Amino acid sequence: MNTYLYDSPIGQLLLASKGGELCYLGSPFAHSDWLNDEPRGKDPAIDSAIAWLDAYFAKRPYQFPIPNGLNLTPFQRRVYLALSTVPFGSTITYSKLGEMIGCSGARAIGKALHANPLLLIFPCHRVVAKNGLGGFALGIENKRYLLRHEGVSI
Repeated sequence: MNTYLYDSPIGQLLLASKGGELCYLGSPFAHSDWLNDEPRGKDPAIDSAIAWLDAYFAKRPYQFPIPNGLNLTPFQRRVYLALSTVPFGSTITYSKLGEMIGCSGARAIGKALHANPLLLIFPCHRVVAKNGLGGFALGIENKRYLLRHEGVSI
């Protein structure tokens, strides 16, 4: 596994790739054991993710190819694919995201989002509660920052 710590406006983000594909983008604290792995040379998956993050934080978002090798349940895959259609600068409620995939349980959606292996790429920060912001793995202040960065009034 190759890893890289990316310095972002919301703090350090851990990027990890395995088998030539990005498998994690999120908090380095969630997988601090991975930080012992030494990066082995150039890694196109990590380089691509760095370019995507650079563009995102410069407000020039572009599509990131969704890795095929992610260890996802069929339900998570449906949630993340639907979530990836929510445009930059937009939000969606947990229940509306559920409706998009034929799931009436906002809690099930929240549970899938909590397991999101590619934060920002699967933009779970764009999912909000009917009466508030809802949660976010990197903290509510970072969720606020990301939404404001995208031009969302909160």
